[in-house]
Amino acid sequence: MVRSPACGHRILGIQWIANTLYPEAYDIDMIEVTKKFYSLLYHANATDEQAREILGNSYNG
Repeated sequence: MVRSPACGHRILGIQWIANTLYPEAYDIDMIEVTKKFYSLLYHANATDEQAREILGNSYNG
């Protein structure tokens, strides 16, 4: 079985799912986390609006 390498977006996904399932224990600003993730991984400065677009309907903030 050939496995593809781990995708960097899993890092963002883990934070999203923790915040979604346990918001009282893992209260983070997913917009800021997304912007920082894209800055570190892709050297791209995303705006708040772009971060909301990336998160799509999964963002409730």
